[in-house]
Amino acid sequence: MSGENTATLSVIALLHAQLLDEMRSSDSDSAVIKELKSAMHDNLKLRYENLKEKLHVASALDPCFKSLPFISEEEREDTFTSLISEMVTLEQVKAHD
Repeated sequence: MSGENTATLSVIALLHAQLLDEMRSSDSDSAVIKELKSAMHDNLKLRYENLKEKLHVASALDPCFKSLPFISEEEREDTFTSLISEMVTLEQVKAHD
């Protein structure tokens, strides 16, 4: 984050993915910890769902995260397809002005 004191939009999807990963239970967890992690994972998974695409685009535009290593290949392709489509649309609007 290049010395910034506040998180930028581009880092939220990465942090969300990391938190979800950390909330997966492991064999070494006690029953209580497994239950707690499961509840936290299920709750956290629903967070930012309506903003997922925008967060992925913000991350894709950030040079630190542009390869989007924290999302699936399908989500990565969808993100870049969406970005390209938006660029084409903007270029067409610009050409008509």
